[in-house]
Amino acid sequence: MSISESYTKIGELESAVRDHINTGRYQSDLIQNSQNWYQICSSLDVIGDTSYAIQSYMDGGFPSDPGLQYIYTYGVLQALFVQQDAIENLTEAFDLQYSRPNSLTKIRQLRNASIGHPTKQGRGKRTTFNFISRMTMSKNGFDLLRHSDEKSYEMVSVDIPQIVEDQFEEIVIGYGTIVEKLRQSDKEHKDNYKDK
Repeated sequence: MSISESYTKIGELESAVRDHINTGRYQSDLIQNSQNWYQICSSLDVIGDTSYAIQSYMDGGFPSDPGLQYIYTYGVLQALFVQQDAIENLTEAFDLQYSRPNSLTKIRQLRNASIGHPTKQGRGKRTTFNFISRMTMSKNGFDLLRHSDEKSYEMVSVDIPQIVEDQFEEIVIGYGTIVEKLRQSDKEHKDNYKDK
């Protein structure tokens, strides 16, 4: 599935969840636990907001100013990170187990190394010092240079379109699991009350 197809599917799944929770018979039950209700609402908004931001990054131009290049790059990586937290919290709010896929863990690790904790990352056995190679920065990504306290050196190529594609596919899967649970819940409700 392409990035734009996944983006569209995320919007459709978000609408399905919103339709469910805003149905009177479900909404009144959900609102009784206000903390959980607000977690659902906040998570839905954040997934939608970050999807807009990420898709705009993919559709838009990339600035020629190096400072703005960093802002764009930092922004898209942070949006990916925040979106992951939101799908995890949404899943939790619907009382489903969530296990972060390896592809999303790798994205988090790239974000942490690039913009989260670049100047001193890690505790215990290995500490790394990371920096984005400015001359490699483009809309499509950058090279991340990593040095460790063990004097090892590596260069990691960060492919932004690929990580966006990977993440959007996983968000579709996560949303799909939630929507399936809600559909099942709706079916059970209808079956229980079909004669009333």
